[in-house]
Amino acid sequence: MRIVLFTENYYKGGLDTFIISLINNWPNKTDHIELICNYDHPGNETYNSQIKRNVLLTTYSLYNRASLVKKLDKINPIKYINRIVGYIFKYPLFIKNIFVLQNILFQNMPDRLIVINGG
Repeated sequence: MRIVLFTENYYKGGLDTFIISLINNWPNKTDHIELICNYDHPGNETYNSQIKRNVLLTTYSLYNRASLVKKLDKINPIKYINRIVGYIFKYPLFIKNIFVLQNILFQNMPDRLIVINGG
């Protein structure tokens, strides 16, 4: 069975420990597991070093309002303008991300999708 584990995480910690334990102790050794995580997650190196099972780690990049404002804050020091721009692009980014995620998640047609959220 093809299992896809999907997560979006920006902090290294307990969620990484949970994912590593889940994959290393997965009951069926014949299942093909793919872990999909955002490219800028600081725990991606930990996944590569601590997961003992053969797992495909795929990374992705999405923009949402918060990440857009964070990038704009580095360029433009006027914070309230960055927030206004973030709100203007909030829904177009949301619609774009739906199609991007659909493409990422279902390009290999998994049998099961498990979304792992922390916090």
